[in-house]
Amino acid sequence: MEDWIRKGRGILGTGVVWGTLGGVVGVVWALIGSMTDPAPLSEWLLSLGLGFSGFGFLAGTGFAATLSLLDGRRTLRELSTARAAAWGGLAGFALPLALVASLSGGALPLLPAIASAAAFGTITAVLGAGTVHIARSRALEAEPEEHRLGTTT
Repeated sequence: MEDWIRKGRGILGTGVVWGTLGGVVGVVWALIGSMTDPAPLSEWLLSLGLGFSGFGFLAGTGFAATLSLLDGRRTLRELSTARAAAWGGLAGFALPLALVASLSGGALPLLPAIASAAAFGTITAVLGAGTVHIARSRALEAEPEEHRLGTTT
């Protein structure tokens, strides 16, 4: 039971971190957009800040849940950064396609859907690789010195 609680906390924590990063990107995008559009800044901040934050949370929890379910038996040392990037890219690629399909009633506007999926997939691939790299670094720092050197008895 403790293992499931720990995994659930990790999945939600990853979602919160990715959601926060998405919110920051949304706010920056809103500031840029408000300079070119007469709509009030509050509308830009609310729609893009919350939208990107929600997207980041969903992509982060999707990435962490997929990683936990499919690569949960691997240690951080065994998990390659490239594999984490692939799972992160998949999470960011699939989510915009699903969102556009649901909002358009199933008829995908092909070019915008693929362009947004490719952009978000690239961003989340970098986030996935970075998340695993940071987790691995933190885990190695927490290990006793004799475990890091491979001289356990």
